[in-house]
Amino acid sequence: MNDLLRSFVRAVANVFHPRMLWLTLMPFGVATVAWGALLWFFWQTLTGAASSWLDGWALTFAMYRLFDAVGFSSLHAVIAPFLVVIMTIPLIVVTVLLLIATLSMPGVVKLLTRRPKGHYASLEERHGGSWYGSLGHSVVTTVVCLVLLVVMLPLWLIPPFFALVPPLLWG
Repeated sequence: MNDLLRSFVRAVANVFHPRMLWLTLMPFGVATVAWGALLWFFWQTLTGAASSWLDGWALTFAMYRLFDAVGFSSLHAVIAPFLVVIMTIPLIVVTVLLLIATLSMPGVVKLLTRRPKGHYASLEERHGGSWYGSLGHSVVTTVVCLVLLVVMLPLWLIPPFFALVPPLLWG
C-alpha cells in the first residue's frame, strides 16, 4: 500500500510540474489558434459552400418544406453552419491528437526519464525511432481514423452509437 501511495504522489507531482502543464495545454492552444483563425477568415466561404451544396439535394428541399409547414422557417439559416461545425469538430480533434503525438509526447518522455532526478529514470530508453517516423505513423493512423469516421457516419444517427463511435475512433 505504501508503494501505491508513493507512486500516486509522484504522479500528482509530475502532472502539476510547469513543463508538464505546458506540454499538456500547448497542443490545445495551437489547435485553437490555428482553427480559430481558419474559421474566422473562411467562415462565410465555408457556410456559403455548405448552403449551396445542401440546396442541390432534394432531401434538403423536403426538410426545408417541413420546417416551413411546422413554423420553423428560421431554421433554414442554421443548417449550413451546423454542417460546417459537424465537419470541423473531428478535424480539430485529429489536429490536437497529431500535435500531442508529434510535439508533446517526446517532451513528456524526456521530462519523466531525465537522468539524475526523474522518477522514472530506470526505464529503458529505446533507440531507432525518429520524429519523422512518429509523424508518418500519426498521419497514417489519422487517415485510417478519418476513413473509418466517414464509413461509420450512419451509425451516429442510432442513439447508443452516437456516444460510442467517436471515443472508440479517437482512442
